[in-house]
Amino acid sequence: MKHKISIVLFEEHVNINIYSIIIDNNSDNEMITFLNSLITRKRQEDAKQIVSLLTKIGENGAYERYFRYEGKMIDRVCALPDHYMIESNCRLYCLRFNDSLIIIGNGGIKTTKTYQEDPYLNKCVGILQEIDKKINNMIKSGDIKIDGKTILGKLDFLININ
Repeated sequence: MKHKISIVLFEEHVNINIYSIIIDNNSDNEMITFLNSLITRKRQEDAKQIVSLLTKIGENGAYERYFRYEGKMIDRVCALPDHYMIESNCRLYCLRFNDSLIIIGNGGIKTTKTYQEDPYLNKCVGILQEIDKKINNMIKSGDIKIDGKTILGKLDFLININ
């Protein structure tokens, strides 16, 4: 089924922009949806740790050491936090383009060995994989351009979400 994706600026810093996504004109972006779900589930400490890590990334940059690669070899899907940084079973999935630009998706509490075993986490990663594919195609066609920390061009598009 086709869904509308909008890439929106979440936070702008001197050296990095953090974007998130809105699916089907929802009122909240996926980062806000993620944080609200943690608070609803009484996981405020996890929410604080993720916000603290995003603050650190905003100050320093989206260096690889902050992320755990989660997707396939051909995509940019990563998870926060990296297991060396914070001991937590909370996962926030994102696309890391470079040290200056990330797009945050959604996530949740990982209770299985792999995200693929959890239907919700698998869907979160799958959405980002589809967005990554679409962005790659749009870069090739000239509809989107990555310029340092900025995404320029057509930031609303359709993807298939199963």
